[in-house]
Amino acid sequence: IMRRWDAQGAVRLIREEHITMFTGVPTMLWDLLHRARLEGADLASLRNIASGGQALPVNLLEEIRTVCPHAQMGTGYGLTECSGSIAQAVGDDFVRKPASAGRVLPLVDVRIEDRQGQPMPRGDAGEIVVRGAQVMTGYWNRPEDTAAVLTADGWLRTGDVGLIDEEGYIFIVDRTKDMVISGGENIYCAEVERVLGELPGVRECAAFGIPDERLGELLVAVVVGEDLCADALIGEVGQRLARYKAPGRLAFARDPLPRNAVGKIDKRALKAGWNELIGEPV
Repeated sequence: IMRRWDAQGAVRLIREEHITMFTGVPTMLWDLLHRARLEGADLASLRNIASGGQALPVNLLEEIRTVCPHAQMGTGYGLTECSGSIAQAVGDDFVRKPASAGRVLPLVDVRIEDRQGQPMPRGDAGEIVVRGAQVMTGYWNRPEDTAAVLTADGWLRTGDVGLIDEEGYIFIVDRTKDMVISGGENIYCAEVERVLGELPGVRECAAFGIPDERLGELLVAVVVGEDLCADALIGEVGQRLARYKAPGRLAFARDPLPRNAVGKIDKRALKAGWNELIGEPV
């Protein structure tokens, strides 16, 4: 276990110790592959690679399979309030649908609800709610917070927006609080990030809303990558999703995007530094 993430140190450890398993967020995997290429390092000893924290970009999956052809890939979805995973997919099960967060595990009940708390048909997106033996009984000494997420019959509101397909794969669309309403249209940031993350040259990306006098909120995005064109990226998102879902503006960052204590991209920090990123007066 490394005290702090360092791609160069990780490549050295994998090479010298013949490490067989690696777990990390997608950013760490990008760092690892980039450093391995720079050093001409062999990562063939890796046999199991797991990722979490956010959806794994399809182009990253392809890169991993090229560099580590013998490694089994896996992903999962869970919450601290659920004592760990509620969905998982490994190996061929994962490769079949890499955009998913895995199959719902048999030890937990999962359903999708609309804003009124009514169950939705399979394939429709809504809030993910779960029930099972692993769900917490409540937040310690926080009865109001507990009542806000736990129903009387034990269903936990996760705050995640997603859908479940006909095979039981769960797809995370967004957080209920991470949605931009632009010109009256609901735009899920995770959906935009998924498309951006699939485009060649994109290593990291984050989409979020900033105040806009005309639209209420304007969807913008920050991208880390190489040899990229803002207009081309925006156009591609609009073509793959819908024109109104394409970022209104796009900024490029040279350094890895800031992350919080659990490895997720810190969008508050990005919003605070948006003017600087776009080259405008603060």
